[in-house]
Amino acid sequence: LEDDKIAGVDNLLQALRELDADGDIEDDDEGYPDFDEDDATFSDSSAQKEQAQNPEDLARAAREAVALYEAEMAAKSQERMAQKSEWAEEVAAVAVPSEEQEVDASPPAAAATDWASLTVVKLKDELRSRGLKVGGRKAELIQRLEEDDMSR
Repeated sequence: LEDDKIAGVDNLLQALRELDADGDIEDDDEGYPDFDEDDATFSDSSAQKEQAQNPEDLARAAREAVALYEAEMAAKSQERMAQKSEWAEEVAAVAVPSEEQEVDASPPAAAATDWASLTVVKLKDELRSRGLKVGGRKAELIQRLEEDDMSR
């Protein structure tokens, strides 16, 4: 994998040399250091001005930059994983009650409904939704619903 990266960097440098030989590279990129073609160095770094940049030096510098970038990305990835683990622990602490907290495992009580206040049509609709018999007088419908409520 490392050899593939080195070969890729070397191929990129070769392509840049070919483009530059044709005069296709323009020097109008803002925010990038100016390349001084006389001594083949970047003009914004005095350390780089002191040594000439041959293709092998550029390839070495590119490989070092790739290695540095990969190390930084690995460190950031580890930081993100640590943060995610921390968040997961916080969520788990909130979501799972501790031994000190009492857990109510009883089922929720059925809401008491005043069946007598509903119309016969609404009572029958409720009976249908529960799969119960819908025929009879209002008092019988209410009795069926109340008995069903007690059995739940």
